[in-house]
Amino acid sequence: MEWIEVIGWVGNILVITQFLQKDMLKLRIYGVLGGSVWFGVAVMMNSISLATLNVVIIGIQLFHIRKLLKENKKQK
Repeated sequence: MEWIEVIGWVGNILVITQFLQKDMLKLRIYGVLGGSVWFGVAVMMNSISLATLNVVIIGIQLFHIRKLLKENKKQK
């Protein structure tokens, strides 16, 4: 197994872990981590489409993390 495939499996584990979370903040954080790993894989593979997809996914996750943190701050 090539090392890039191993990194891809790490990304897969993070994405799968994301969907096992009940807490939305943790879910979003795992989403950023998984997307970041997959972005790295995309760069190593020179895959513009995969890199673009993961930049968008990371951006969406970060947007929602910021929104969740604002909501949590208002509730306190």
